[in-house]
Amino acid sequence: MISALLLLCSVFTFAQQSDTLRTERKVNYMALVLDSLSTERLKSFALEKMPWSDNKVYCHHMTIAHYTNLTDSIASWVREHESQTFTIQAIEYGHSDKAFAVKVDPNGIPSANTLTHVTMATNNATGGKAVDSNYITSWTSLQSSITLTGKVEIIYFDARK
Repeated sequence: MISALLLLCSVFTFAQQSDTLRTERKVNYMALVLDSLSTERLKSFALEKMPWSDNKVYCHHMTIAHYTNLTDSIASWVREHESQTFTIQAIEYGHSDKAFAVKVDPNGIPSANTLTHVTMATNNATGGKAVDSNYITSWTSLQSSITLTGKVEIIYFDARK
């Protein structure tokens, strides 16, 4: 884990030099970020099945690793595949009182999450957060899978914060 954190600092910290400003960007998470067609396809499904009315819709990405659970092997894989396009399949959907997600077959993309998923929405009324999708326990199989396409990306913390 220590070597993964060192790799995180050395490989995924981006320094940008200008005449008067040095900005460091630190990794927040690595993900397969869905393309616009996949996002819209998933949003349509989410709105059709949404279990609550007071929600925040996401349909943005499948997490590969958060900076808190990054491993050496995942860091190497992301570095090798950054900006490449992959296709995954949504195979089930589920929700708790806080989050609504699709479980996905990651098609060989590694993930530090035990449950590979895309968060579709969170429940504002219960204070739901996207991370709550990791704790969904009740899932329903989709009649037919939903094909989702995206690119491997590194998402940085805002350098100004």
